Amino acid sequence: MSSKHSTFLGCALALITAVLPSCGDKKSGADAGAGGGSAGTVTPPPKPAFDRIVAQPLADFGTRPGFIQGGMVYAAMRVPTALTFLRGLPWPTDFVRDLGEFASETGIDLRSDDLSTRFALAADGVVSMTLLRPIRGDGKALRAALMTPSPARDAIRFVLNPPQPVPETVLPPKEALPISAPPAVADPPPPVAPTVPSTAIEPPVPPEPVPPEPVPLEPPPPPPGPSDEAIAAAKDVLDRASAFGLHSRVVVAVTDPRPLVDHLRSRVPAREQEFWRTDCAGIGGVLCIGGDDSLLVVRGEAQTVTFDFFMFIADAERVTSSRREAVRGALAVGPVTEGPALAMRGDASAYFEARGLVDFVELDAQRRTINTLRWDSGTEDVGADITSAESMQQMAAMPMLFRGARLDVGVVEGDGLYAELRWIGEPGTGGTAALLAGATGDGDIPTIAGLCDGALLCFRSAGLPSPGKLAERFAKGAWAAGPDEIENRVRHFDEIAAMHVFVASWPNLVGAMAAWPEREAGDGPQATLARNAVEVFGRVEGVGGSLRSLSVTGRGLDGDYVGFLRTNATDSGLPRGVLTFAGQSMSEGTLGESRGPAWTWSVPDVPAPLTLVTHNDANKDGSPPKTGWIALVDGLDRMGWMLDLPREHNDGPPLYAEIPDLGRLLSAMGGLDRDLDLFRGYATGRGLRAMLKFDGDEPVVSASFLRNR
Repeated sequence: MSSKHSTFLGCALALITAVLPSCGDKKSGADAGAGGGSAGTVTPPPKPAFDRIVAQPLADFGTRPGFIQGGMVYAAMRVPTALTFLRGLPWPTDFVRDLGEFASETGIDLRSDDLSTRFALAADGVVSMTLLRPIRGDGKALRAALMTPSPARDAIRFVLNPPQPVPETVLPPKEALPISAPPAVADPPPPVAPTVPSTAIEPPVPPEPVPPEPVPLEPPPPPPGPSDEAIAAAKDVLDRASAFGLHSRVVVAVTDPRPLVDHLRSRVPAREQEFWRTDCAGIGGVLCIGGDDSLLVVRGEAQTVTFDFFMFIADAERVTSSRREAVRGALAVGPVTEGPALAMRGDASAYFEARGLVDFVELDAQRRTINTLRWDSGTEDVGADITSAESMQQMAAMPMLFRGARLDVGVVEGDGLYAELRWIGEPGTGGTAALLAGATGDGDIPTIAGLCDGALLCFRSAGLPSPGKLAERFAKGAWAAGPDEIENRVRHFDEIAAMHVFVASWPNLVGAMAAWPEREAGDGPQATLARNAVEVFGRVEGVGGSLRSLSVTGRGLDGDYVGFLRTNATDSGLPRGVLTFAGQSMSEGTLGESRGPAWTWSVPDVPAPLTLVTHNDANKDGSPPKTGWIALVDGLDRMGWMLDLPREHNDGPPLYAEIPDLGRLLSAMGGLDRDLDLFRGYATGRGLRAMLKFDGDEPVVSASFLRNR
């Protein structure tokens, strides 16, 4: 992959690492033992409930007036609870200063004000919102007008950025020119007696030079402008575009709207209300704030104060009829009565709709194109943004497992947090859990307690999904392309594309990535080798790691750690083959008589001791080994420590990660600035835990940040 894949693929790969492990059910040791007896004679003991993270009850938000159809983001918050929690955090100095500036500008001090009493908030103080809902008319017609070269498109520059008139230089008539006084001449010197005979002829005196008359310079003729017809057509395009934009609605639940509305009236200058003053009452607003490219409409009702914010893709010197009708239509949209937004819960929640991200990109591409035409109608990049948006639309139109993602957060015990991140399945997909299930085999893995107790950081997962299955299902259509082509398609919107990958299309990207090595290798034996190398990941039966200590110095890092892959005996030999192919070799060592040999290779040119170790489990009966390990450790002794840990078949969550004491981890990093050191003191004695599970076919990541007991 080339070095230019720095934003989209970099962000996307970082985001999907949390969701790669699967939840394939594994048989416990008790289940395996029961299978050896006669049917019906042995009842396996029930598996103990996983108790390192306990699910917390989260109250539903239900139907809220701020949830309307077609948004990109839906969010809700219980303001009193959220503010109480946030005020207990040690905020950075810069952020505290920003809060002070916000208080002076708005008259609202989020650090200390009792907002519930001051603004008559409802008992639960809920603020509900829909963000970045697209408003558009005939998008195809506008796209054609912006993409097709024409006199009307060329004239957009003259309408939005008219050329400045050239001042005309008028010279006064010749006779009216001012007559300047002759320069002063000094008195002539006294006559000198001639030294020549009086009959000599004196030399002639040359006449005074006459300056030439100035010739007035004619100003250059102005460049030819567009015709009146082209100007009129361009204005028509911009008039239609003036109705396109993004609409966000925020609704505050109150018992009396007057305190909040009156506060806004007292703080907003009259000049910021002038542009929409004539139309404000007609569209139902009690306060309208905005200008040629934005508008905020405030409405107060018996139990709500509603804020509708509009951002338009084109400037307008006046309120056009198209824009006025678009605003009226948006204000008339009522709350939704069904859909994923109504499942939001907790003290704060947000739902990201993947379709809304695509709509946002389409409108933003049109906005960028109009801005490009404003300054240069002949540039080759006029259609680049719209073309990139269409590529993202094609990728998003392919079959996907998920339609979006939802984050629910609840405050626990006053100063702790419990959160759930859920990917919402597309209707009718089914089989998601089975598709993402990892390999099962004979290997057992260290227990979570063994990896985590006493550690700075630990994690453990089940096997990884089969790359071949994902490639077969998803590496098609717009995703059947190499990394360079995918990067180039979305380069104008790489951050939005990375967000789309996170909330919906990460299985598509993983499937595409799984197909890249074979595609790059071409036909023949190379393709077979590439395919087999990729499929090794689908045979991994467990992944884990534990950071026991850490020391950060100016010369690098030092610490005690282990990270491992649980494999079969054949796949554990893969690193030796790869290193041999690269001209390197592994050294044979030993882990003791009872365990047998291990192969090691010290990784060069890294800021910390890093040793690659491969090892196969020895069978007591001397039969060929079936299971093995591939590990990265600080030294061979750490490998022995890991092999001595208690083991189990993975009957817990398919992915689990823990920082037992966040403050202790920050202390080990050393060299903290003042703000981070302040947070270290707050975080000491608090653990951060996260795990992945499946609720039907929907992956759910649960996380907690609580005081240790």
